[in-house]
Amino acid sequence: MPGTGNSYEPLSPGTQFQWMPRHTRLRPRQFVTTLSALLLLFTFTSFFYWGDLELFAFPEKSAWSSDATNFDEIFIREAQLPQHNLSARYPEGRDGRFLRFSNQVWGVGWNNLLQERLLNTILAYESNRAPVFSPFEAWAHPPRNDKTPTGERHVLVIPSNALFSGPAAGASWGPGNHHPRAISDKWWNVACPLFKRKVIKADDIFKQIGKQLDGDEILSKWTSLLKDIPDKCVEIIGTQVFDFYLIGSTRVLSLWDMFSNHPAIRQLDDSEIVKAAVAKNMAKLQKPSGFSQRPRIVKSNLIAGLMAIHVRRGDYLGDEGQDNGHCLHFSKWGSTFSGWNQLSQLRDKFDAPPRGNIEWGTNTPELVEHYLRRCLPSPAQVASRLRAIRAENRRISHIFVATNAEKRYLSELRVVLVADGWAPDKIIMSKDLKLNWQATSVAMAVDMSILSRAEVFVGNGFSSMSSNVAMRRLTTGMGLDSIRFW
Repeated sequence: MPGTGNSYEPLSPGTQFQWMPRHTRLRPRQFVTTLSALLLLFTFTSFFYWGDLELFAFPEKSAWSSDATNFDEIFIREAQLPQHNLSARYPEGRDGRFLRFSNQVWGVGWNNLLQERLLNTILAYESNRAPVFSPFEAWAHPPRNDKTPTGERHVLVIPSNALFSGPAAGASWGPGNHHPRAISDKWWNVACPLFKRKVIKADDIFKQIGKQLDGDEILSKWTSLLKDIPDKCVEIIGTQVFDFYLIGSTRVLSLWDMFSNHPAIRQLDDSEIVKAAVAKNMAKLQKPSGFSQRPRIVKSNLIAGLMAIHVRRGDYLGDEGQDNGHCLHFSKWGSTFSGWNQLSQLRDKFDAPPRGNIEWGTNTPELVEHYLRRCLPSPAQVASRLRAIRAENRRISHIFVATNAEKRYLSELRVVLVADGWAPDKIIMSKDLKLNWQATSVAMAVDMSILSRAEVFVGNGFSSMSSNVAMRRLTTGMGLDSIRFW
């Protein structure tokens, strides 16, 4: 058969190979024209987008996120988790081993609860039991006015999976990990009716093992105790296992190496509501890259060029004209940084100044000044601190201020930052974010996500929120030098 020059036909012996028929070969002028067209198409498309489309594009409607003005769908989704099945295989189902902490703190802010719940989840895991998760009731710092016309409070109840996702909220522990998954408090009542429950009084246990133990000792002793209990359903009541006094002291630091590498922490992630909210506001937080009109997000989820700061006011300031703010309280009792903010590897440390003969519960003007500068900085002090930090990172172009500050403070802060060289349209505050009803209800988690992903974070070392942000940054690969404090 004579050769036709088509590559898909066999060649006859002696026929010269032709990769393309002669009549379809591109002449030099055609080649240049085609190449120019491709370059023009590439430039045109990059005008609309340059970067990671999957990360930046608005997420499609998720089962865990919507524009609804309630959380009904999320509560339904939680109820439908596969482990909520009495016929599930062991170690789940009717023969599973479960652990409920009915002694968890309540009535405080979300970040205080999150610190404890993560530690409780780890204890349940180590004792080979499924932890029980429950909704968050926004008694403290409600996201909106929750008072009825008669003055009564209608407290918002937020499902765990609206705030975060991960094993502590019922997700898998990771590939190949077959530990029992967390169950909801409602399913606990099904899997563990009253007659099946073994109730443990935490106060009695601490009388036996001691209360002022390091965190790793508390975890070890409680793990041994819970492993040895044959009952399938164990409920802990009374005092907290991991309380504020532990988390607020250096005794918690002995847990860090295990904690930071635990699957409960490594699998921790933002909720779908939070991810959608951050994506929709990304254009405010980062400058466009190249020809793009959209910001570029790298695979690490880093928000390049962003300095995100946590300015805590509200109860840290206290009521106007009164001496009841938390920061003043810290100065009276020689308080130090809290939680993971105390890690020795972090750059900015806080040593409580010597008190000499100053009576506990009182302070001096010098003590007050020392604490307020680190706990409740003025707008001028904020600008000065950021100027020094920004000098070490010239890539910073935007600033995000996560804050509950009063309007007067915010107005002054914006003026001072502009005077210090920040572009007015590059200063974004919590209230500038566009959030739907669900995202507004978990606005503190949205703020935390931005703080956790910014190129540089500046936090309040006395704050549980800043501690959780520092933890998230350290366990997601952010550099030590990217975590700073006032």
